[in-house]
Amino acid sequence: MHSVPPPSQGSFLRAVFRHWITLVGGCAVIVLLGIGERTTGKNIPRSIYLLMLALLFCVACYLAWRDERRMRGEEFSLYQSEKAKQNEILQKLENQEDRQARRKWLREQLGKLLKEGDQIRWGVMSQKAGAHREHTQWIIRVNEFLSQEPEFDLSHRARFDATQLAAISEFIKEFN
Repeated sequence: MHSVPPPSQGSFLRAVFRHWITLVGGCAVIVLLGIGERTTGKNIPRSIYLLMLALLFCVACYLAWRDERRMRGEEFSLYQSEKAKQNEILQKLENQEDRQARRKWLREQLGKLLKEGDQIRWGVMSQKAGAHREHTQWIIRVNEFLSQEPEFDLSHRARFDATQLAAISEFIKEFN
C-alpha cells in the first residue's frame, strides 16, 4: 500500500497559511468591522484587527491539524481494510490447500480400499477359503470409512451399498 509521507513542518505551515488566507479573506467579522469603520467614520483599533488575525491563525492551525488527522485516519482505514482483505485471501488459500490435501488423502485411501477389494473379489471368484468373510469385513471397513468422512454424503454410501448388495446377492446365487 502506498502511504502518505509524514507531514513536514513546511507542509503543515503551507496548509495553515492556505486555511488562514481563506479565513481572513472570507471572514464576515473582518468584513463587518471594515464596513462599520467606513460607515461610522470611527477607526477600529489596530489591536482588534491583530486579535482577529491571531484568532483566525489559531483556527487555521486547527483546520490544518484536522485535515492531516482525517487524511491519516483514512489511510489507516484503508490499511486495515487491505490487511483484512489479505487475511481473507490467505485464509481462503489455506482452506483450499487443506481441502486439496484432504481430497488427495481421501483418493489415496479409496485407492487402497479398491485394490484390497479387487484382491478379495478375485479370492471370492476363485473360491478361496475364507474369501466371503474377508469380503464382508471389507464391506464393513468401507462403510465405516465412508460414514466417518464428511466428504461423503448419503448418496455416496447408498451407491456403494447398492453395488455391494448386488455383488453379495450374486455370490449367494452362485453358491446356492
